[in-house]
Amino acid sequence: MRILKRLILLFLFAFSLPITGLGQANLYPELVMQGIDAMHEDSLELAEKKFREALSLTPDNKSNYLLFRYLGQIREQQDKDSEALDFYTAALNLSPRNTDVMLDRAALYYRMGNESRALLDYTDVLDLQPTCGLTSIQDSTTIRMRGAIMR
Repeated sequence: MRILKRLILLFLFAFSLPITGLGQANLYPELVMQGIDAMHEDSLELAEKKFREALSLTPDNKSNYLLFRYLGQIREQQDKDSEALDFYTAALNLSPRNTDVMLDRAALYYRMGNESRALLDYTDVLDLQPTCGLTSIQDSTTIRMRGAIMR
């Protein structure tokens, strides 16, 4: 499953790049994959460094919303919730209809005690994906709450 996910991400990043320079186009997906690997190994500082390098190479890349999402997840793991919110919001600015990022941000809002903001994001998710249902939302919140309890 992990290999398939890597291939899909590599494909997504490779074909969303502007044709600027071959070296730059090759470096971006490489940095992203290194960042993802570092996240899986709990090397959060290295992951953040790789994602930031990729962002600086192609700041206008449509796929950068994923990097902002990953940076938000890193900040959450570091208990820097307000920075995590900023990254999730940046991701949504690039991909406003991305329900995965909405669920991340909603769960964080909820965990931080901002139920009204969480409800807005959850409502947006249901508007965009009516078949998503409450189960996905409950699962997302439960997973986040367990993570907060384990910290």
